[in-house]
Amino acid sequence: MFNIKSFIMKTNIIKALVFALVTINFGYAQNKSEIRVYYNVLNQGGFFNQGEGGPNYKIKNPAEFGVKYLYNISNNFQIETGVNYFNSEVIKEHTLALIGGTIPPDEKVGDLKLISIPIYANYTLWDYFFVNGGPSLDFQLSKEEFSSQSGIGFQAGVGAKYPYKDFLFFVNPTVRMNAIVPFEKNSYYSLSGFTVQTGIGYKF
Repeated sequence: MFNIKSFIMKTNIIKALVFALVTINFGYAQNKSEIRVYYNVLNQGGFFNQGEGGPNYKIKNPAEFGVKYLYNISNNFQIETGVNYFNSEVIKEHTLALIGGTIPPDEKVGDLKLISIPIYANYTLWDYFFVNGGPSLDFQLSKEEFSSQSGIGFQAGVGAKYPYKDFLFFVNPTVRMNAIVPFEKNSYYSLSGFTVQTGIGYKF
């Protein structure tokens, strides 16, 4: 089950780390940081079974958005963190036919609500392109209907950006897997998939 005390403690630790980054940034005003907001215009994926056997699950009607804070280490290298929110229906797929040869219809088993806090590296190539990736801390907010997605995940992507004064517009296709290292016991399914983030950023 989701442990609210553990979630609050881990969230407070992340808040302290983000606050430390912001404080350091103000001490070095020559390094401009960025705030980016985005929405995932494409979100395809399902669940990878890390155990043996078991039913298949997929996502349906996903929605995902978030905010990122990028701290400049150098002209081309940034540390990227923030908060990502994911919401989707979870569908159980039936693949074996019943007696008589009829396969039962897919069954909704619940809704997945997931908060992720990334800790990524972001490297700019030729001013208009970038690669980013790294681990994320994932916390499932919804009731566990099949397998908790709370844990340590990973994401990697490539992207393009167009700067305009202190603003920039970007698109960031990524691949990801949640709960590679789960926080809960008996969690055998990891949410994985391909997403395309698009959004706007501001340098300050």
